[in-house]
Amino acid sequence: MSRYLHLLLLFLVPATASLYAQEEAVSTGSRETVPKVSYLSFGAGTDNWLFQGLSTEEKISLANDLKMAGYATDSFDYQRMDIIVPLNLGYGGFSAGFSFIYSVIADKYKAVGMANQPGFMFSVDYMIPF
Repeated sequence: MSRYLHLLLLFLVPATASLYAQEEAVSTGSRETVPKVSYLSFGAGTDNWLFQGLSTEEKISLANDLKMAGYATDSFDYQRMDIIVPLNLGYGGFSAGFSFIYSVIADKYKAVGMANQPGFMFSVDYMIPF
């Protein structure tokens, strides 16, 4: 369950950055590939999602492992940094976008076995002119 939530967050945050890049490409009337600079997204929150679905013994064991590694639990702190590299192609009201996403997670989550995760997003959009 926790890996699913992490993947969900990985794809929700970059969607906003890619959307802004596509809107700019369409609004400028671009009819060619529009290279964009990379975006950075930082995530912070509590680690409560790590403990969802665990038994009481597993929760205690995981909390002890984190504390022994020098990390606090039930605290609001840095969780990840996403590097997003979008590429967009627009023609008229249509645009297509591809974004490569690389999520660098905090050392706290690496201590419990998670790893940095690459991903990608592809989208096709049509903007109706008013």
